[in-house]
Amino acid sequence: MPVRLLADPDAIALLRFWTERRGGDPAPRWGGDMSELPVHLLPNLAATQRRPEAVFLYVGSECLRRWGAGITGARVYEEVATGPQGRYLRSIGDDALAWQAPVFSAAILSLEGGATATVGRLYAPFLYRSAGQPDAVIGLQIVPPEHRRIDFRRAALAEEAVRLLLKDAGPVLAHLEEARRRWRIETAATAALEHARQDADLAAVIHRLTGSSIIRLTPYSAAAG
Repeated sequence: MPVRLLADPDAIALLRFWTERRGGDPAPRWGGDMSELPVHLLPNLAATQRRPEAVFLYVGSECLRRWGAGITGARVYEEVATGPQGRYLRSIGDDALAWQAPVFSAAILSLEGGATATVGRLYAPFLYRSAGQPDAVIGLQIVPPEHRRIDFRRAALAEEAVRLLLKDAGPVLAHLEEARRRWRIETAATAALEHARQDADLAAVIHRLTGSSIIRLTPYSAAAG
């Protein structure tokens, strides 16, 4: 289970921003100013609002490179991310808004030439400006370095490996930060072994937090969608 992507530094930074901004409210309020977010996150972020159809409010440079330029203001699932992959992405946003909590997903994509790539997503819900209910999502794409040149327009959804609702983000954030600290001071013989150990580390954490801070959601099925 590729859960180590949840401990990506950008995922931790977005989760920290969401948690600190929320305070005691069900979801944080956000006025649309991307400069309020950590600057290093911006290339891999996309902000959308449901009107009721999802529209891009902001698209970072890496998202633009992977999805195409000139898409800010476009209807997300009618003009940009269409087909099974678009329905999968929309379902993550639907869950984040319905539960009013961040949702993490890791999916396996089929690439040209028969290769595959596992890509993570962290979608965080917000109340946009004066909205009475969460109606905006700031989504982070988490792409491993070996797949940084991936073009999502040429990729196909193979399967969603895992979907987690972070219903109590505070404890989850604390465990992720502790995992990052451990990984920085420990080494492994090979990257493959290190990745397997990181997945095992976080799988144990998720098992411990399931039912209190984390809910395992049913992965998206292309057949059902």
